[in-house]
Amino acid sequence: MVTGRSNIFNAQASDTEGKYTIPLSSAKVDRAEMLSVENANYGAMTSKYPHLKGVYTEDTDLKKLLPVHVIPGASDQQIAAN
Repeated sequence: MVTGRSNIFNAQASDTEGKYTIPLSSAKVDRAEMLSVENANYGAMTSKYPHLKGVYTEDTDLKKLLPVHVIPGASDQQIAAN
């Protein structure tokens, strides 16, 4: 575990007319990626297990760790009308 100091930035997002706003907090992180998972290597997996014969995947990335990209969406928070 790494402990360090980070700056929190407060902002708000709104529609183009300014009728609806939502407060946001963000932090600057000096890392290329926040979260990664081990590569499942689907090509090797499909050839190793007979029940996966015929399964085709387009994932050909051979890196040991793959980044996880989190994209907040409308389901993360409900925005109430003012």
